[in-house]
Amino acid sequence: MGRKVLKFLGYSTFFWTFFWLFAYLSFPYERVRDRIVQEVEFPKDARGNRRPSGYQLEIMELSPSWFTGVEARGVRIIKPGEGEEPTVDVLIEEVNARISLLSLLTGTIAVSFDARLAGGAVEGEVEYGDSSALQLNIVEPLRLRGISIIRAFLGLPLGGTLSGDIDVDFPEEIAQASGHVNLRADNLTIGDGIAKLRLPGMPNGITLERINAGRMTIRLAIAGGVATVQRLRSRGEDAELDGEGTINLMQPLRQSRLDLLVRLKILDAYREQSDRARAMISLLDSVPTLARARTSDGALQYRLGGSMGGGIRSSAAGSTRMNIAPDDEDDVPVAAPAAPAAAPPAATGTGAPTAVPAPAATGTGAPAPEATP
Repeated sequence: MGRKVLKFLGYSTFFWTFFWLFAYLSFPYERVRDRIVQEVEFPKDARGNRRPSGYQLEIMELSPSWFTGVEARGVRIIKPGEGEEPTVDVLIEEVNARISLLSLLTGTIAVSFDARLAGGAVEGEVEYGDSSALQLNIVEPLRLRGISIIRAFLGLPLGGTLSGDIDVDFPEEIAQASGHVNLRADNLTIGDGIAKLRLPGMPNGITLERINAGRMTIRLAIAGGVATVQRLRSRGEDAELDGEGTINLMQPLRQSRLDLLVRLKILDAYREQSDRARAMISLLDSVPTLARARTSDGALQYRLGGSMGGGIRSSAAGSTRMNIAPDDEDDVPVAAPAAPAAAPPAATGTGAPTAVPAPAATGTGAPAPEATP
């Protein structure tokens, strides 16, 4: 009797093992890919009717990743521009996503993911249900030049690397959203000597020589559905940037409203780097419409308002007072280590390194910029 039971269990195990293995390997992932594209491009509204979202999704390849995950390659998300709204085009080289089976027991869907894009890597988790949450960590710095969405909104190429993390909880009522955003851009550069900066009163724009902006720190604290800028600041060899304000979160998020005050001060080092830079600064000084944006110390200051999904407007705010916080360790890049010197060891015998001279007054510690053609 016991031998028959063991034989039955053995055959059953063999059958179900190969059944699930065959189902796993022969699963119609192409149809799953088409369904994902449909849900993104034509989601259902509250009445169950499908309407265009305005987004386009392309997935070159979709394949299994263990038993509860998928791997996608060549993922491209496009948001065509409307009117003055720029076109957004994001390319993700590779994405691995896995659903948590335990989360399904609680009525929520939790998906962990990792992805490679813009020369770096991110990982995190997304939860869907009565409430939602997003956790995102940049585990390998992203190249800003490879994040096309930034250039689409700014109209200028950025250089440098981006690191940091995002952790936000979205309850059923978005007015109760909470969390934080901590981002840092190192060796930040703005412009490339080719792209043009559009400014009020200058419809044809002005070619912007590369600006070395140093390290930028962005910190947002989210509470009660409002994201407050705790720090928006950079200190570089050529420019200083400061900002303050709030973002009122709304549903959908693209309708969230901005109210930001941003200040940019071009330093003398930028003016002296080339004849083109001097000509550009002189041209800016001669534009009458920029006079209202000038602060008492010569910086340009604007107030930005509108929705995050488009329609952001700027207005000159040179007379508005900004509370500029003092520098901290995050504003200044760590100085490069000194080159080895053939100096005798210290008399104390402690092995302490030779003191490095203090950085220049700009405090960036960044290497000198390459000559701009």
